[in-house]
Amino acid sequence: MSATLSLRLLKPQGKLSQHIQGVWSASIPSQESDGIKQWLKGDVCSGVIFNFGNGIVLNDKIYHQKLLYLPVTTQSHSISLMPGANLAGIRFHPGIGFDYLGAYDQLPTATIDNEKGQLFKDLYYQLQSVQGHYGKIGAMYRWLLTIMPVCDLSVTQLQRFLNEIKVIKPLGQIQKNFPMSQRQLERQFKKRVGVTAKEYQRIQRVRNVLEQLKVEPETNLVDLALNNGFSDQSHMTRECKRIALITPKRYKEAVVRNGPVSTSPR
Repeated sequence: MSATLSLRLLKPQGKLSQHIQGVWSASIPSQESDGIKQWLKGDVCSGVIFNFGNGIVLNDKIYHQKLLYLPVTTQSHSISLMPGANLAGIRFHPGIGFDYLGAYDQLPTATIDNEKGQLFKDLYYQLQSVQGHYGKIGAMYRWLLTIMPVCDLSVTQLQRFLNEIKVIKPLGQIQKNFPMSQRQLERQFKKRVGVTAKEYQRIQRVRNVLEQLKVEPETNLVDLALNNGFSDQSHMTRECKRIALITPKRYKEAVVRNGPVSTSPR
């Protein structure tokens, strides 16, 4: 039997909403006999975990660090928590984690060598004395407001570009709407987001497919593939298997049988 996971999530409003996908706190009672394993979708976001309990298992690798900086996620991935787990975290929107964490190539890691790294350590020690999910979430929210970088023009352009990519359009057509060269835009995109613009669009297409199947599981898969920019159903199946670790057919069957499901390879 799976353990009882206590989870609270806050999706910021106002100016923080452009930077932060979510601020959360979670725990499992120590008297539980079993742990829990959750599958999470790849969303090209990065984040930070503050761990006040025992080890955390990410994709079957255990981390005992109390402060863990997470890389951009491009595939479905798992997190396993044991009885007594007590943790909190911050999830950044695509491209925004760069302002807080710096380059992504060294993640996941327990240290980052910049000014923000010390600020995250200070926040960890502050959170140690805060009780309850809402207390921790409130402390993280107030902290983020004090250190949130000012959105300059390049970041504003990046966010507009990300929003454009979510619509099924050829990349060349999207890039014409921005005042920098294609090469400059692609270089800045890869630096800030951690993946190429083409890969980001591929991930978004898969996410669109799963979201549509979750709402309308009876959708015809051939039509779904063509409406989301895939050449055919086989192309969509290959991409979903690579990124979400599940085929549209299996996801559709699971939704019909059980309601919305995790994108696990099981």
